[in-house]
Amino acid sequence: MGKNNYYRSKPVQQQAPKKNIQPITNEPVTNTRFLILGSLLFLLAFLLYSNTFKHDWVLDDFGVFKDNFFVTKGIDGYNDILTHSYRHGSGNFTDDLYRPVSQLMFATEWELSPENPGLSHVINVLFYAFNAILLFVVLRKLFNKSTIWIPFAISLLYVVHPIHTEVVANIKSRDEIVSFFFILLTLLALLKSVEVQTFGYKILMWIVSFILFTLGMFTKESGVTMLAAIPLIYYFFTEAKWKDYVGTILVLGLGVGIYFMTKSAVLANGLHKGTFTVSIVDNYFYDADLLTGWATAIMLLGKYLLLLVFPHPLACDYSYSQLPLVTFGNIWAILSLIFYLGITLYAILHFKKKSPIVFGILFFIVTMSITSNLLVRFGSSFGERFLFVPSLGFCIAIIFALVKLFKWDATDNQKPNNNQKYGMITILSVVVFLFSIKTYSRAADWKDQLTLFSKDAQTCPNSAHMRLYHALALRDQAKKYDDNNKVVTDPIKFQKNNDLYIQGNRKAIEELKEAVRIYPQYAMAYEQLGLLHDRTGKKLNDQALIDSAENYYILSLKYVPTTASVNSNLAKIYFERKEYLKAKTYYLKSIKYDPLFADGYFNLGSNYGMLGQLDSSLYYFKKCTELDPKRASAYYYMGLTYANMMKIDSALMLYEKAIQIDPNDIVVYLLKAELLKNQRRFSEAIAILDRAVNINSFNPDLFILKGQIYVLTNENRKAHDEFSKAIQINPKLELPYKEQYNLFQKENQPDSMKKYLDMYNKSRSL
Repeated sequence: MGKNNYYRSKPVQQQAPKKNIQPITNEPVTNTRFLILGSLLFLLAFLLYSNTFKHDWVLDDFGVFKDNFFVTKGIDGYNDILTHSYRHGSGNFTDDLYRPVSQLMFATEWELSPENPGLSHVINVLFYAFNAILLFVVLRKLFNKSTIWIPFAISLLYVVHPIHTEVVANIKSRDEIVSFFFILLTLLALLKSVEVQTFGYKILMWIVSFILFTLGMFTKESGVTMLAAIPLIYYFFTEAKWKDYVGTILVLGLGVGIYFMTKSAVLANGLHKGTFTVSIVDNYFYDADLLTGWATAIMLLGKYLLLLVFPHPLACDYSYSQLPLVTFGNIWAILSLIFYLGITLYAILHFKKKSPIVFGILFFIVTMSITSNLLVRFGSSFGERFLFVPSLGFCIAIIFALVKLFKWDATDNQKPNNNQKYGMITILSVVVFLFSIKTYSRAADWKDQLTLFSKDAQTCPNSAHMRLYHALALRDQAKKYDDNNKVVTDPIKFQKNNDLYIQGNRKAIEELKEAVRIYPQYAMAYEQLGLLHDRTGKKLNDQALIDSAENYYILSLKYVPTTASVNSNLAKIYFERKEYLKAKTYYLKSIKYDPLFADGYFNLGSNYGMLGQLDSSLYYFKKCTELDPKRASAYYYMGLTYANMMKIDSALMLYEKAIQIDPNDIVVYLLKAELLKNQRRFSEAIAILDRAVNINSFNPDLFILKGQIYVLTNENRKAHDEFSKAIQINPKLELPYKEQYNLFQKENQPDSMKKYLDMYNKSRSL
C-alpha cells in the first residue's frame, strides 16, 4: 500500500519509484530534542495531577478497592481476584465485569501500604505520565514525515485535556490508564513487526504484541476496539502487507478470544449466576425502544463532542434524569446526527487520500463504538471516562485541521512562515493554558467524597445518582462528628458535635428526598433514608423517626428485594423490638443474597444469642471474624456468649482482644465490667469503668453501672454521685432515676424518693 501522501501540497508530475520498506521513523528515539520534548510531556502530566497525591477514596474506589474484601486481603486475595467478577468482593454478585489486572495492582498496593489512597493516586499519575511519553513515541513513528512538533502538539493537547481528570483522579480508573498503556506498547511492537523483514523477528514481535494486548484486555475489555483501530493505523501510516494484517488480526483476535473465554468461565461459576440487570439510574435509556435509544445515543455523542471542544462544566455522573430521553424529532439529536453523518461522509470520500484528519475521525468513531450505546447497550449511559482513548482521535484531527487552516506543509523539510508559526503557536498556547488551568482545578474537585459531590450536585442537580452520592457524603461527614464524641471530654465540644451530627443527617435526608422525587423507585435512596431516620431518631430519642425507618426499608425491598444490607437493617429494627424470629428471617436473607456480608453474620450471632441458641450464636460470630478480622464488636459479643455459657476465662480473653483492636469502643468496657460485677470482682470492674470514663466521659451507661456496683459494695454516697452524673449527661434516661429512687427507698428517705419519682415521671414526658 502507498505511503501517506497527505502532505503533498501540490500535484506531482511523476510518481516516485516505490522504495523498500524503511524504518517507520527517520528520527532516532535518542535524539536530544526528542528526549527533551518527551520529558516535558512527562513532567507536565505529573505536575497537572500532583494535587491528587493527598486525595482520599472517592466514588467507585470503595467497591472496587477499599471495601473490596478480596483486594484488602493483599497478596492473599490474588486467587479470589482471578476467579471472581470485578465487584464480587464488595458483595455485588451479578456484575458482568472481569478486570483482574487493576485489582491485582490494588491488592499489591494494599499489601505494601494498607488504607493509603495517596500511594494509589501517585501510581495513577505516574502511569498517565508514562503514557504521555509512549504516546509521543507512537505518534512520532506514525507521523514520520512530519516535523517533530506535530506529534508533540498532539501529545500535548491530549495530556492537558480536562476530559481525562475523571480517569486520572479516580483510583478505580486505573483500568483505563493501564489498558491504554498496554495498547500503546502493543502498537509499538506491532509497528516494529511491520518494519522488520526477518520473519523470525516478526514472529517474536507478534508474540510480544500478543502478551501485551492480552494483558490490556484483562485490564479493561474496551481494548477490543483495537481489532479495528490497528488495521486502520496500518493502512494510513505503514506499508504493511497482507501477511502483516492477517498476522496482527490473528494475534489480537487470540488475545480477545482468551479474555472472553476466561471471563465466561469465571462468571459461570460460583456466586456469579443470576440475571444481570441494568438500573435506569445507571443507563436511563437501556430499556428504551430501538429508535428512541438510537436518537438518545446520537444526541449524547453530540454532548461528548461538545465536552471535547469546551470541557466545562464537568461532572462525575450524568445519570437519570440529568440528560433527556429524546426521539429523532429532538433538535440536538438532529444536529448531532447531521454532524456525525457529515464527518463520516468526509472520511469515506477522503479515505484513499490517507488524510490524518480522516484517521482521527475514524479512530474516534471506532474507539467510541462500544461505549456509544449505538451497537450494544451497556451499563452506563454517559461518562467522561469513555473519552479517554477516543479523545486521541479528536486531538489528531484538531491539530491537523489547524495545519490545514494555516496551509502549512508540516514536513521536516519545510519550515512554517511567521504567520503560520505564530498563528498555530498562539492558538495552541491559549488552548493548552486554559485546558491546564481547568485540568488542575477539576482534579482538585476529586479531593474526597464531600468536595466532589457537593460540586457536582450543583452541576447535575437532576441526577438521582448525584443526589444520592451527595447524601452519602453528607452522611459520612456527619458520622465523623459522632465518632469524635467517643473521645471528646469537653462538654461544649460534645454538644456541638451532636448538633453537627444531627444537622448533617438532616441535610443528607433532604438530598435523599430529592433523589426519590427524581426517581420514585430508587431502592438505594430509600435504604439510606431508613438508615438516617433510624440513626437520627435514636440520637434524639424520637420513636416516630425510628418507626419511619421501617417503612423506608420496606419500600426499598419492594423495588429491590435482594439487597443484603436492607434486609439486615430491617431485621435490626425487629431485633430492637425483641421480635427475634422475625429478625432472624431477614438476617438469613441478608447472607443468602450476599455470602460475604459480614454484618449479616454478626447480626445473626446477636439474634441467636437472644433466642438462647448459643452454639449458633458463636458460629455466626466466628464467621463474621473470618470475613472481618478487625471487627472488635464481633469478639466482644462472642465474649458475651461465652459469659452466658459460664465460660468466664474465654469471655474475658475475647473482651481483651476486642479492646486491643478498638480501645475506644465503650461497649466492651461495659460488658467486661458487667461480667466482673457478676463475679463480684468489684474493684476490677470499677477499674475497667474508670478506663472507659477516661476515654469517653459522656456515656451515661458507664456511670449507671458504676453506681450499681457501689450499691452492691454499700458505698451509697458514691452510688448517688454516679447516678446523678448519668442524669446530668442525659436527663431523658429513665434508669438512673429508678436507681436513685430505689437507693433512697433502701435508705428510708421518703422526701428524696418523692423528688426522684417526680423527676422520673417528668423524664418520661420529655
